[in-house]
Amino acid sequence: MNRVYECVRMPLQHSSSELFIFRCSRKTYPSDLPLVSVIIPFRNEALSVLLRTVHSIINTTPQQNLVDIILVDDGSTDDDVKSVLEVHVKGMTKVKILRLSSSVGLMGSRQKGIENATSDIIVVMDSHMEVTAGWFEPIATEMKMDPKALLTGQVGVIDRDTFQFQSFPLDKVPENSLDYQTFDFYLYQTGAFLKEEYLKTRKMKSDPFYIPAIQGNFFMMNRTMFLKLGGFDLGMKLWGAEQFELSFKVWMCGGSIKCVPCSLAGHLYREIIWKRPKSETKHSNEYRLAAVWMDQYRNDVFEMLGNYSLEYGDVEERRKIRRTNKCKSFQYYLDKVKTFAHIYIPRGRKAKGIIQNAATEACLDGPLHYGSQIAIITYWCHYKGYNQYWELSAKDQLRHSYVCVRRNMTNHAVTERCKEHGLDEQTWRYNQNDEIVEQSSGLCLTANTINTPVHLEACKGKRNQKWFWTRLERDD
Repeated sequence: MNRVYECVRMPLQHSSSELFIFRCSRKTYPSDLPLVSVIIPFRNEALSVLLRTVHSIINTTPQQNLVDIILVDDGSTDDDVKSVLEVHVKGMTKVKILRLSSSVGLMGSRQKGIENATSDIIVVMDSHMEVTAGWFEPIATEMKMDPKALLTGQVGVIDRDTFQFQSFPLDKVPENSLDYQTFDFYLYQTGAFLKEEYLKTRKMKSDPFYIPAIQGNFFMMNRTMFLKLGGFDLGMKLWGAEQFELSFKVWMCGGSIKCVPCSLAGHLYREIIWKRPKSETKHSNEYRLAAVWMDQYRNDVFEMLGNYSLEYGDVEERRKIRRTNKCKSFQYYLDKVKTFAHIYIPRGRKAKGIIQNAATEACLDGPLHYGSQIAIITYWCHYKGYNQYWELSAKDQLRHSYVCVRRNMTNHAVTERCKEHGLDEQTWRYNQNDEIVEQSSGLCLTANTINTPVHLEACKGKRNQKWFWTRLERDD
């Protein structure tokens, strides 16, 4: 199916009232809500998709509160968004187009839009999103009540083929079974479950709640506070990790992050992600973030990512921003998040790093994503961490980030989402014979030929059951 054609033939406005949480319809909001500027950066976005984003804002936002919509063109080359866009928005008095002569990247274009905003409350969102009826009042009310907060809403998925919303059934499932945005120490996006005892402190499901981080595609913030904290790090040229930079410093510098569940939006996850080729820069967003904000935990990031050909450039100005704002430690952030969410912190581990087999000299190699029931294999060692970096956690989990190794019914080693609260059903031991033993069965992790799944069998002291792994006497 031609996805752009499907979007073009649909009306620019369509109802998404079916997404509305029932309890939200009972809420009332003050009339004196803040004024807002909406910033939407784009680069070669499909015109029909971009227009749907703009129309959804105009049609659902109270006009007395909407000051302007700033479309920031990050050096587009497509004719539609270079010329035809002007025709479509000509009669929209609140829509402004800011053209950049050349691409400055996602962070740079967002920053340009925020600097040109005329309201002190800003909403930053992607160019392939739609907000729903009633999105503004809940999130603006929370901003009025807590001006130091970084706010986001519930972001559902817009189907790439039909352009229909796929919403979260928040009224129909237990809240503690839903996960919310957090990070791992590879600085990838992942989900964290909120603690049940925290969720019980809220009166209604429709009340805002704390979250560890934002996803970055849709947020509201006080513009003065955003700029006081240094805005986006313009040393980050590629897409990725900028949402964590903003999240960490908000929590560490006197603010908080909340999700406002009655503020609903949809996001179209595209096949092509907006980023520059890595050949254009040697600087790593992740390394920059770790070097400035993560204190002693930066070493974990460097070790886990392991690509030492990347650099983080000059970060002294970013560190100065942190000192000027008297921001707290990264440990403070972790301790705060632990009060309401189940997160994994790599401390108290018993072993870490690559796991190399004595017989094949290959390394245990894991998946690059968080799928379940994916076979673990051995592969040639690249000595760069990443998908060959493993930890024996304080709870005796054999894990890679939020993925744990499990013994399945056929005694093969497969992946599964780690259990972050309570006791784990499967634990592992790295014994003095250099064997990795699954403790409930007493079976040993056993290598086969390279690039084939590993399995478990009775421990017999064979060389393909011996693994070289860095043991830790202490890990604090």
